[in-house]
Amino acid sequence: MDETRVYGRVLSIQSHVVYGYVGNKAAVFPLELLGFQVDPIHTVQFSNHTGYLGGFRGKRLSSEEFDQLIAGLEANCLLQQVDYVLMGYIGDHDLLLHILEAVKKLKKPNLVFVCDPVMGDNGKLYVPSSLVPIYRDQVIMLADIITPNQFELSILSEKAVGSVTEAFQACRYLHEYRKVQNIVVTSGEYEDMDSFVILISSDFGNQKYIQTVEKIQGSFTGAGDLSSALILGWYVILKGDIVAACERAMASVHRTLVHTAAVQSPPTRWWELELIGSQLWLRNPPLGIVKTRAITLQDDNSSSQRNEKRNN
Repeated sequence: MDETRVYGRVLSIQSHVVYGYVGNKAAVFPLELLGFQVDPIHTVQFSNHTGYLGGFRGKRLSSEEFDQLIAGLEANCLLQQVDYVLMGYIGDHDLLLHILEAVKKLKKPNLVFVCDPVMGDNGKLYVPSSLVPIYRDQVIMLADIITPNQFELSILSEKAVGSVTEAFQACRYLHEYRKVQNIVVTSGEYEDMDSFVILISSDFGNQKYIQTVEKIQGSFTGAGDLSSALILGWYVILKGDIVAACERAMASVHRTLVHTAAVQSPPTRWWELELIGSQLWLRNPPLGIVKTRAITLQDDNSSSQRNEKRNN
């Protein structure tokens, strides 16, 4: 990687906290380390993430305030400098619709739009249910890459996703009916898989890969936000090689989690990412810790047959 090169300008639209590293706090610094200019719009500004026992304070960005920010950028011809859009947590129905309209205006042939459809995890929504059809029927259809977790993939596809085979079937549905080009399922618990698993379904489902890395015990906030930012960064740097981009992104995330677990002890309910202490690995992902396996058509058919036998 050329350490003096600037790779372009990212408009990053997601949450922000004063203390800790989630949302834009987990995305901006790593992207800057990789050589990107980053313009953040904070959809919420909270004192800390919402898992703290003492609660949190702060406010949400309204759709009108978002429009004012976009209008100010537009009035000064600054929007035309945006090369990439990264979308994370939104959390509000009207705001999501206004962001969608802004992305439509920005979407030119060479603009890369990465959408992390942050809606929930572990079987539970933590956004209003009215956001789901907007993501499913509108937002993801504009995206070049989406980075749902296992639960969000199930919500978007309206299909059960308990196994790797079912996950790829859900991806196939989104490729066919929502025209999503690249899907990276960034986290999940699958049958018969003990490692941490990343699933890649790219080129409208023509290429499928499983990436595995050692599981790190603990609960971490912001890991998904960090993953999406690094996937975007490496995807651009590596000229569209999404498999290699995910290998590097997940290697950096894994090493960051290892470092976080090592320095934050005894463990708390939720570990805050140690991003500053992990900057060496953010810029130079360790090699060889993420294992990639291509899924052939034969593998896919064999897995489907096993699923059918199990269900009958």
